[in-house]
Amino acid sequence: GCPQPDMNYMQALVNGTFIELRVDAQSYHYHSGGSRAPFLCTSKNEVLPEDLPPALRGDSND
Repeated sequence: GCPQPDMNYMQALVNGTFIELRVDAQSYHYHSGGSRAPFLCTSKNEVLPEDLPPALRGDSND
């Protein structure tokens, strides 16, 4: 998810979409959930989807 500062969230599984857009060395992460349109996540506390492939997580094991 894309937590906002000073907010608390109930942990729940929510169907949604994760989009990563890469331009040169910069990555932009977009999230959506439910009926919400995709939005750019600028949170420093972003939580990546658990089933995201290691290459997209930045893991060096790839």
